Amino acid sequence: MYRYRLGKGLLLITLVLGLVFINTGVTKGIDKAKIGDVSKCLECHEEEAAEWEKGPHAKSLDLLKGIDKVKKECLSCHSTDYQLSNKKNELTVSKVKYGVNCLSCHNDDPEIGKSRDKHLADYKKLRRSEKETCGECHSAQLANGVAKPGQEVNHAQQNLYYGFGGINVEDRPAEMVRAGVTCSSCHMLPKEKGAKRAHTFRSILPGEGEPNSCINSGCHANFGSTMFAGMLEMRVMEVEDMLATVKEKLKAKRDYKNTEAYKVAKTNYLMVKEDKSQGLHNLYYTRSLLWEAEDQLDSIKVKEAKKEASQQE
Repeated sequence: MYRYRLGKGLLLITLVLGLVFINTGVTKGIDKAKIGDVSKCLECHEEEAAEWEKGPHAKSLDLLKGIDKVKKECLSCHSTDYQLSNKKNELTVSKVKYGVNCLSCHNDDPEIGKSRDKHLADYKKLRRSEKETCGECHSAQLANGVAKPGQEVNHAQQNLYYGFGGINVEDRPAEMVRAGVTCSSCHMLPKEKGAKRAHTFRSILPGEGEPNSCINSGCHANFGSTMFAGMLEMRVMEVEDMLATVKEKLKAKRDYKNTEAYKVAKTNYLMVKEDKSQGLHNLYYTRSLLWEAEDQLDSIKVKEAKKEASQQE
């Protein structure tokens, strides 16, 4: 009888605590409808979910819904339910429900949730390697790894970081690649307490103070934030000036937009523009792409002059 009462009492306490947790947890204020099929994750991962909600991944589907004409393949990166669906042909921008969330990156095996030990051991794992997980969307998706002249390029972060894909430019990975720095090293800065990493996926530059992605990630601890911030600012200004120069030349030479030289220049320019790091991912490869773009545009006038001269002879 004593064991029965004790067991019954423990069961009642467990149920009460469960209700208290559900109703008073940190999940209050989080838009569960927006998170959709991963709202269950919030019961334990409130902190990560709150960070995620502040970042760009939470708004990935909203970005598409604000555009008049959207290519269906865009859903491969902007919608988790589209990514995981085996009926992609039935889904459209208006039918998908979830943007980029936990299941876009983490192990989506339904068996994992059935036991605490299996969940702790396996769910935190990524569905693929980190390079593949980030590169699935943050790369230009180039056939055979090389852009074609005139090709429109989007999300070229991985191409610039690993230094490949540009036209008439030698491959050159960033120095950070050789040092073993991955996407999460900068974009998921470790927190002060424990080994957990931030899920806003926002890199913090030295100019914003400390902790930041350069000094506190274990890479440039010997540098002061002020000095490092000045160095990075100079690099960004250099690349922004180069981008502006090439953009103006593209505009000035648009009458030759069907020429090979113009197409090469435009695609290399877009590789840098769509990387959106202003050279911080890979300064040397960035420079090479923009130098080649400018050389191609400058060559158009020379080629046309030679063509006119040959026609007059």
